[in-house]
Formats: sequence, structure tokens, C-alpha cells
Amino acid sequence: MTRSHEERIAHQGAQAVERVADCRLRQAEPVGGEDVLVPIGRADVKRAGRDVTVVAVGRMVQHALRAAEELAGEGIEIEVVDPRTLMPLDVETLVASVRKTNRVLVVDGGARQYGAGAEIAATLSEDAFDWLDAPVTRLCAENVPIPISRPLEPLVQPNPARIAAAIRHLLIGSRPQIQEEAI
Repeated sequence: MTRSHEERIAHQGAQAVERVADCRLRQAEPVGGEDVLVPIGRADVKRAGRDVTVVAVGRMVQHALRAAEELAGEGIEIEVVDPRTLMPLDVETLVASVRKTNRVLVVDGGARQYGAGAEIAATLSEDAFDWLDAPVTRLCAENVPIPISRPLEPLVQPNPARIAAAIRHLLIGSRPQIQEEAI
């Protein structure tokens, strides 16, 4: 028995809603019944470090924290900064972190061109240039449409393995082999 066009559309819509629900991140700490106010224009240093600053946007914060845990086992200390808001952007906190680590990786799940990651990278290139020991590096989604397929999404989005590989590249200067590690 074949489905009507309307039934297929309804089924696809239900799958999309289910997919969005599956993608919601769980809080590291439960939030009580009280309102939680996030200050506008104030970045949050999620993890202090000395070797590389990772500015992670949105969902990428959790991936960056996982990569930082992995690299801590290798003696590499990563500072993870969540800008929380992009307008206004807390440039002061970002630059202060770069002054401490002298290297920065911007991680964004969106497009590499014209996105939040590109703007943050440009801002840091201008405002923290004197403290950089390496070029500002970006790790973003691949330049393809983001798939809704669960098995295909990890091939497109940054993940902890790709973040760790990009950080190693910043520290040792060789081109990372991130495709194989992330699959």
C-alpha cells in the first residue's frame, strides 16, 4: 500500500521534529525551577587552559569540552570560551584568552564562509594580532548542505576528534588527518 503525498509529508515532518528533539543537549548541571539569566554580551570561559583558546559557538561548546578532556590526557591544556552572544560580542574576554594562550581555534557548526565563526576569526585577527603565534584557525561544517540523515551528519559537522586534530595542528604545525579520525 502506498502512502499519499500528504501522508509522506506528515511523516517527514514528524521525523524532523523527532530529529530536533534528539539534538537537544543535556545540561551538565540540572537547572532548578528558578530563571537563569544569561548576561548579554558576556562570554563564559567554560574551561581554563594555557596552550590554545577554543572559541566554540552553540552546540560546539560541548564538543570542544570533550576534545579538551581528551587532550588533557596528553598534557595539552585548552581554554574553551563560549561567546554566548554574537551581538554584542564580548571581544574583551576573547582577546584576554588569546593573550594568555597565543593561539586560537574558532569552532562553528555553521558554514565556514560568512558565518559567526568567520566574524569571530576576523575580529580576533584584527584585535589580537600582536599576541598570536599562529594564524587564527577555523573549524566549521563542510561546504555542503547539512544532511538530516543521522549517519551522514558526523561527516559534515565538527566533532571532538576533528577539534582535537585541529588543536594538534595548531601546536605542531603539520596538516591534520581529520577525515579518518572523525569517521
